Amino acid sequence: MTELKLTDGQRAAINEKDKNIIVSAAAGSGKTMVLVNRVIRIMLEENVDIDKMIIVTFTNKSAQDMKDKIRKALEEREGEMNQAFIKRQMKLLKQAQIKTLHSFCSDMLRENFYYIDNLSPNFKIMPDSTGKIYKADAIDEVFEREYEKMDDSFVYFLQNFAGEKSDAKAKEIILLTYEKIVGMIDGLDWLKQAIDKGPRLDLFKTYLKEGLDKILKEIEDLGLRLNPILPASAVNLIASDYEVILNMRESLSSLDDFNIASKNKKYPTFAAKIKKEIDDEDLVSEIDRKRKAYKADVDKIIGLATNTDSKALDFIREREEILFAKIYELTKDFKETYDKKKSAKDYLDFNDLEQVFIKLLKNDTAREKLRQKYKYIFFDEYQDSNEIQNYIVDKLKSDRNLFFVGDVKQSIYGFRRAEPSLFIAKLDSYEKDSDSMRINLNENFRTDKLILDFNNYIFDRLMTKDMADIDYKDGGHRLNYGKSEEDLTKDARACVKVLDPSVKEEVYIQSLIKDLLKEGYKFSDIAILLRNGTESYKYEEAFKKADIPYFNDISKVSTQASEVGFFINMLKYLTNPNDDLVLMAVLRSVIFDIDEEDLAKIKLSSASYKFYEAFEEYDKDDDLTSKIADFKALIGDLKDKLAILNLYDFANYLFEKSGLYDFLLARDLSQDRINNIDSIIEMMAEYDRSNDNGLYGFVSFFENLEKTRSDSITPTRDLAEGEDLVRIMTVHKSKGLEFKVVILAGTDKRFNNRTDPIVFDEEIGIGIDVADYERKLRISSINRKLINEKKSINDKKEEMRILYVALTRAEERLYITGNFDRTSSSMEKIYQNPNYLDMTSHLDWILAILSEDNISTEFFKGIKIKSDFDKRISLEFIENIDEIDVKYNESLVDLLNDKADSHRLSQIKESLDFTYKGKAQIGQTLKKSVTELAKDFNKESEGYQTFDVEGVRGNISFKKPGFLEEEKTYDPTEKGSLIHKVFQKLPMKVYDEKTLKLELDRLIDKKIFDKAILDLVEIDKLLNFYQKDMVKSLIEENIPKRSEESFLMTYDGYYVNGQIDLIFEKEDEIILIDFKTDRIKRNDAYSMQLRIYKKAIEEALGKKVSKSLIYWYNFKEFQEI
Repeated sequence: MTELKLTDGQRAAINEKDKNIIVSAAAGSGKTMVLVNRVIRIMLEENVDIDKMIIVTFTNKSAQDMKDKIRKALEEREGEMNQAFIKRQMKLLKQAQIKTLHSFCSDMLRENFYYIDNLSPNFKIMPDSTGKIYKADAIDEVFEREYEKMDDSFVYFLQNFAGEKSDAKAKEIILLTYEKIVGMIDGLDWLKQAIDKGPRLDLFKTYLKEGLDKILKEIEDLGLRLNPILPASAVNLIASDYEVILNMRESLSSLDDFNIASKNKKYPTFAAKIKKEIDDEDLVSEIDRKRKAYKADVDKIIGLATNTDSKALDFIREREEILFAKIYELTKDFKETYDKKKSAKDYLDFNDLEQVFIKLLKNDTAREKLRQKYKYIFFDEYQDSNEIQNYIVDKLKSDRNLFFVGDVKQSIYGFRRAEPSLFIAKLDSYEKDSDSMRINLNENFRTDKLILDFNNYIFDRLMTKDMADIDYKDGGHRLNYGKSEEDLTKDARACVKVLDPSVKEEVYIQSLIKDLLKEGYKFSDIAILLRNGTESYKYEEAFKKADIPYFNDISKVSTQASEVGFFINMLKYLTNPNDDLVLMAVLRSVIFDIDEEDLAKIKLSSASYKFYEAFEEYDKDDDLTSKIADFKALIGDLKDKLAILNLYDFANYLFEKSGLYDFLLARDLSQDRINNIDSIIEMMAEYDRSNDNGLYGFVSFFENLEKTRSDSITPTRDLAEGEDLVRIMTVHKSKGLEFKVVILAGTDKRFNNRTDPIVFDEEIGIGIDVADYERKLRISSINRKLINEKKSINDKKEEMRILYVALTRAEERLYITGNFDRTSSSMEKIYQNPNYLDMTSHLDWILAILSEDNISTEFFKGIKIKSDFDKRISLEFIENIDEIDVKYNESLVDLLNDKADSHRLSQIKESLDFTYKGKAQIGQTLKKSVTELAKDFNKESEGYQTFDVEGVRGNISFKKPGFLEEEKTYDPTEKGSLIHKVFQKLPMKVYDEKTLKLELDRLIDKKIFDKAILDLVEIDKLLNFYQKDMVKSLIEENIPKRSEESFLMTYDGYYVNGQIDLIFEKEDEIILIDFKTDRIKRNDAYSMQLRIYKKAIEEALGKKVSKSLIYWYNFKEFQEI
């Protein structure tokens, strides 16, 4: 076997004994090789079998790769090792614990299930799609139970969190809280403690002080640097600014005082006289720029302190107490409901594997058994571990048997709860502990030195201890060139290509790839990396036009994939044929061969503004009529099949019958496209197994799924030998890979600054917005402000690490592209500005850092000055590029400017401002309740107040909370449901007051009602119904009755479901009675509802409804409709 050439760090990592070791392994430093060789050394020197080690990997693919490399290393040493030992290791390797931590937990739980109560050894790992379905069902059940009770705390919870027409946002609060607590060792306990913490005023004031201190330090530094060359007037100007801000800082002992000081602050004016005395245009410009910058920073801090006066804090605290108690109660209920659903099917999800394994480790016998069995623990990619995984390893460890390897600079899985702080803390502690050791692997064996020099220049400045928690330059993280001088290539390049906003990035990349091919590169040498995959379709379309073969490695089981979009639209159309947009999208597809002219012909053939009506009515002697007939025949067939097939069989039938399968077979990347549809079909099957809501439910479920879609970390597909394709992938998927040419595209895209409606932090607690009905706004709690500020900074720290991963994938060529408007104020904001945490894109960072060198003077100042960089490192601004097939991409703006036709422009503006009359029907389900169709709901009459917020009308509605209403009343829905239930449960007989009270007491004894029922119902109003002559007659004649009868029917183009309160069924006629508990008798309000009930009864029972009656409970009278 050839002897390995090792660096000192690699040699130490492989050979060091009797210590816990953490290896900080930079990109391309050979960490996997080190880990494999350490495992082999332990096997050989210490005679430890491979199945006596735990080797934790991040993905299943990484685990298989690790096994393959260990197998190969054993084979290479076959001649120098005992053959029996080798054979045993090869056999044991198949069952060795070289796995993800979840897989390891699963194996250990199956082996040791008898230590855990109620754990079946045959448990199944819940598929992700099934988990989402179960969660959706569980949260619905929790809310249904709450709606039945409708207590004041739940009403206020809805008022604070629900949307105007949906409780989805309120449900999201509970789902987000659940996701937080299941990632913790004792989540419910933490939640209770976090609620008890209350507002963290101490931390908030400290944060404000630190922000102001930082600004004051910047002003001090500015003064120290400029004072020697400034006139006294300018020195006094900067000193006065300092005093104004210092006064605010000193008032922070009280937030009330700080708010007053903020309002009263007044900066001196940078007068023309002072500027004249300075007599240096560049200096004046710098002072002006710096003053604007630190004043803006002060304004941000003042903005953060808005609504933090004593009155506002008291308001928030009082309401938070109610809301937090309800959040805890609902989250606990949801967890129990979801757990029961999983338990019924013997399912464990990934969170359960960790939590149940922690229970196992709390058993002393079980824990000691595992510790004795496993002699060594290796943890690969440790930078992406979390609190629970760290806890598990800590419980399993023995003396000096740990080996962690990773690179904190590549910790990019925050959305999977990765905590890079754990890695950083271990780096620091292992450096100081005599039983432990930190080893740095900084030699890079992947990348040309030119690109390493460029990357080091960027990250020396970006990754500092203050800004990134990583001291890149001096903390053992800098990349060193590890290959030999002979490996250097003159063809290496590091190029920043800044594109004018008018230049389409995907078109420029077309051109760049063509140039690379001329230089001898192959398509398969090139990778396009994107921060996220939402716009990957742009590059696909551009590459198709340019005949560039590609493979899009971004997960596309979403409406972003055209074939999935068509398939889902077909499903949507079957659930609602009245959705114009869906209908047109389906017809316009290549499957049905109906183009824009045909759509226009259909629309113009009818006077109706509804496209679907025009479509139904179209009947002319032309080819289009034939196409429409074929489409209608297909839809009719599909509806017939939908009625008799399960969702899985129906979806497969639709896939083939629609012609989509045959069409995809003829497309490029046909198998990948077919797999996309198969994934949707599998999802439908899983939904159908777990749910009885049918196609309507699945369509709604899929739409919600799409809204919560996040970056996929599914392993990338390896290109087969001979496949010459450009790869398109996210930065996350590129991790661990390398390419000769990397094009990092879309670097101008702003960082995601979305915040959830409820936020959490282990130190701070919980943060929410609280509704202020008086001032008609929502106030963020102190904790929410603090957590959001912390999250914003942490998100940018992760963006730094994402950029590091992207830039370290390249071997020979690195291109960074993005659009940038040089005429905007962005130029001023980034030029020589070291405050990188204030910036909002990767391109901003790169340009700001490069602005410190002469490489950028032409870009920023229009003058070319020699740079210290190698000439193969460049920054170039590209103002225009020729497009391929320009005739199909003519700019409408250019067209208008060329012809200067004001009338045409006016027509286009009128068209663009058009509002479609049928907008309300788009995206709606056809399944509605009778109440939705029939009830004329006036929000303001029900206690709602609609108002403007900052000039935007109709976006927010709040209902007055009960304590603000003049008279305490029960929720109308609550009381109505209660009265209906009483009528349903009371036996149908003639009562007097005494017998009615006795019957109510009996229902209370049977626990059908609580005693509170006696305070809520009014005996005389109940009694009146049973003593009406007509009702007494029906009872005495013993006419059969039905109560609370449910139905589903078609009505006015909708599927309508409802529940009929009471019917008396005679031999040849029906008497229908509906109970109403309204305080105001609206005689015509329910006529449609009763008509629908009448139609449903007559269709179902084949008998005529002779009377349709409303019993007005509060008025003790009948009304015939």
